[in-house]
Amino acid sequence: EERLRLLHWKILHNIYPTNILLHKMGLRDNNRCSYCLNTDYIEHFFYQWGQIKRFWTHCISYIYKRTNQQILLTETEVLFGYRTDQTKLLFVRFVNHVILIAKMVISKFRYWHYIEICTLFDFEIEARKKYLNVWKNMFATVLLLYMYIDVYWWSHKMSNKNVEKNKIN
Repeated sequence: EERLRLLHWKILHNIYPTNILLHKMGLRDNNRCSYCLNTDYIEHFFYQWGQIKRFWTHCISYIYKRTNQQILLTETEVLFGYRTDQTKLLFVRFVNHVILIAKMVISKFRYWHYIEICTLFDFEIEARKKYLNVWKNMFATVLLLYMYIDVYWWSHKMSNKNVEKNKIN
């Protein structure tokens, strides 16, 4: 999704239009958050603001419902992406996609503030359900594949032990 990529690129390069940047451009009177009057850094915009922190709990709950895996999202993971070991690559991609959707929702919510943020998130997720189901199905398939490989490996290893025992006797 091109819009999500562009949003992430702007965040990574610190050019997302928070009130700090808009103030520097002369488009805002000050660099404060419009809601809580703290300095409106990217970290504040996407993670630290009180209402947004509660929203991330909603996102984590959604991830748990879809994958049955509990995670914690730190400020760094929200801004730069979720990472874990390479065996869970599809899970990581799914989580990062949800994080990107959530950041887009935050962006819409902060500037348009026309709908409750969790409702907006649920709407955006519903609009992408087909794509997210592909991730879920791929994730389940890979888990089954790993289980199959594990069972095959153990059975092969055990049969080799039996062959070696028979050779010794």
